[in-house]
Amino acid sequence: MKNEFDRIIIGGGAAGLFAAGWAAQNGERRYRLSGHVLVFGSGRRLSSIVRAINESGRTAVVMASAKPDLDLVGTPGCIFYRGRRDVEADVLSARPERAQAIYIIGEEGEPSHDDRSLACLDILGRATARADHDIHCYLTLRDYTSTEVFQYLKTRPEGRLLLVDTVN
Repeated sequence: MKNEFDRIIIGGGAAGLFAAGWAAQNGERRYRLSGHVLVFGSGRRLSSIVRAINESGRTAVVMASAKPDLDLVGTPGCIFYRGRRDVEADVLSARPERAQAIYIIGEEGEPSHDDRSLACLDILGRATARADHDIHCYLTLRDYTSTEVFQYLKTRPEGRLLLVDTVN
């Protein structure tokens, strides 16, 4: 009877460890980070951005709808979160108010790239209003018209700033 009980306990513990490892590898696990750099998307610039973040000694947190095919993802300096940048719960789970910097680069070939990126920026504006430091944010817009409209409408919010620059 004791051996049966031991097998159940050990088996249950192994299953729990397997589930925790699976969740981390597939971007389902979230961590209580601070001072990290968030990257929303997995576009062609991802590799160079993550390398630069790692070289500066910071942790990169990459959020995308699918795990990017990048050697650095899953290493101690790069954490993958599965999520969408235009879904508030997903964005908030990455603790943007505690981030050092944020890159919104989007994903390759997705429809409504600029709309989703601007929705992410709106979510970030609300989420970082309570931050205790300024946060630099780099926004990639694909359409020239979106860039022009964004620059025209950009206003200075009250309180802490999400300092936004657009990149084409």
